[in-house]
Amino acid sequence: MASIHSRRTAALVAFVTAAIVILNLALWLLYRNTRSNLEMELARRLENVAQVLGSTLDTDLLLDAWLLHSQVEEETSRIAPDRDHSASMLLRAQLVEIADATNLANITLYDPDAHAFVDVASVPKGALVHDPLYRAEVRAALSGSPAHTPLYRSGEEYLMSGYAPVAGEIPFAVGVEAGAPYFAGLRRQRDSLWLVGAISVVGLIAIGIFHARVQSRLARAEAAVQRSETLAAMGRMAAGVAHEIRNPLGIIRATASRLKKRYEDPSAPDEKFDYIAEEVDRLDAVLGGYLGFARDEPARLEPLELTQVIRRTLKLMQPELEAAGVRLEVGLPESCMVRGDSQQLQQMIMNVVLNALQAMPEGGVLQASLHCAAENATLRFVDNGPGIPMPLRERVFEPFFTTKERGSGLGLVIVRRIVEQHAGAVALETADTGGARIDIRLPMV
Repeated sequence: MASIHSRRTAALVAFVTAAIVILNLALWLLYRNTRSNLEMELARRLENVAQVLGSTLDTDLLLDAWLLHSQVEEETSRIAPDRDHSASMLLRAQLVEIADATNLANITLYDPDAHAFVDVASVPKGALVHDPLYRAEVRAALSGSPAHTPLYRSGEEYLMSGYAPVAGEIPFAVGVEAGAPYFAGLRRQRDSLWLVGAISVVGLIAIGIFHARVQSRLARAEAAVQRSETLAAMGRMAAGVAHEIRNPLGIIRATASRLKKRYEDPSAPDEKFDYIAEEVDRLDAVLGGYLGFARDEPARLEPLELTQVIRRTLKLMQPELEAAGVRLEVGLPESCMVRGDSQQLQQMIMNVVLNALQAMPEGGVLQASLHCAAENATLRFVDNGPGIPMPLRERVFEPFFTTKERGSGLGLVIVRRIVEQHAGAVALETADTGGARIDIRLPMV
């Protein structure tokens, strides 16, 4: 079931991610294509305007203006008597009129050396059309081929320049510069696309977080359903086992009572007779605990001395510890009061001890300690067995999961259930010795 949900989740995430990526790519390609088409159209228009202008310019005025410009550059102290500024001023006036009529930002004339000698704009609005950056386009126009610059910006304004040759015997070139305000709108669209992309990513993350939470809740619900089914199965099993075992236990207890009356010396009482009855009662309590666990019955909590419960339980477990070759080291305070069910707490301690014994088949050391501080009592058991690997530390608390050949998979499950019914918590860690360490925290009175 979990695998199916994982595949569905992966498929949904992949679909949503692909849809968002495709949508953003489509919008970005639309923007790029629109910008590219507009740039090509503007370049074609500027080249055509430059070609028309180059074919209609008065070459005599152009030549006079160029010669005057050359003379001024060569002789800064005087001007040739047969030349005046009228040709240059007339040509410039014509170019200004053409620029205003065609909505051009600038018109520039170039000599055969690709140097500008007439510039309509007193202060160019963009990159200077005679800048060396665009000298290659000017030289292309001087060689007879129309050319244009890439789109460039001046502040918030977008501009482009086109070049074409001027008809005549001497190679001249004309450059026209025009603004493209619609590219500012495209820039705003581009910014909007970036915003849409960012919102899409944030939305995808939000969807992922929401879906993860839904899946987490669904997993918890499925775990609860599975747990209920497991408990129901345990209830049926425990009921059958209890029915088959409790009758023999009753016979054993009655027989022990009769044997005690017949063979015990009143002057020298033998506690072994009482052990039989106590162990029968313990087994009956264990059966009752399994039934209560399966039925999810609440614990009967009352103030009790936890230290006494631990000592009594460990004393009962001492024969099994000695038989397994396990040395018990105990560190308990004089008193530690908690609210609990003595039978359940005894069963909890027995399950932990038996689990440690099974982890040390060749013998070892089991440490049991109790620390009472603040509002909690912490009962700790440490063995020197092989420990439990990290991936299995949570699974050992699942019903019927076991790493032992003859384990039932219920010991630590019952431990956790009892601890939770006492409003406590249980944690399984690796001890400094490499074995397992179980910490059981219970609230104090």
